[in-house]
Amino acid sequence: MDAETFVSIIKPYREGQAEAVQIGDPSQRIEYTREDGTKGTYGNCRKIFRIVNDKLHHSEKFVLGIAVFAPGEGGMVHVHENAEEFSYIISGGGSQLDKDNKVCGHFTKGDVKFVPKGAYHGAFCDSDEPLVMLFGYSAGGELPKK
Repeated sequence: MDAETFVSIIKPYREGQAEAVQIGDPSQRIEYTREDGTKGTYGNCRKIFRIVNDKLHHSEKFVLGIAVFAPGEGGMVHVHENAEEFSYIISGGGSQLDKDNKVCGHFTKGDVKFVPKGAYHGAFCDSDEPLVMLFGYSAGGELPKK
């Protein structure tokens, strides 16, 4: 092991340890279809804490972060053509969306979601408390721009 190699202990909410960004437009509403065929909307907004990536901690293989969705907020359907992704649900719960903005599953605290590369996915918080999840994806992926 190289003498310059070391383990990072990261405190994600401490200044300088992570990059906090808001993604989405809080005024935008996105329509989805419930499992019973009725329509609903969610807000396109969430807060992301980027914790590990090539710039913050010189990771060559993956990205790690924490996403926080307020009740009724979510992220639009997107795809990572060349990256796998996982999310561990720390608190709250939500609905999983497929390529056509249809609800295709539900998740709650303690669940793990796995998204293979090339799979369209999106989600929104449908619980009364904020949805907080630890997410990671392999090289080749990136956060949606909107």
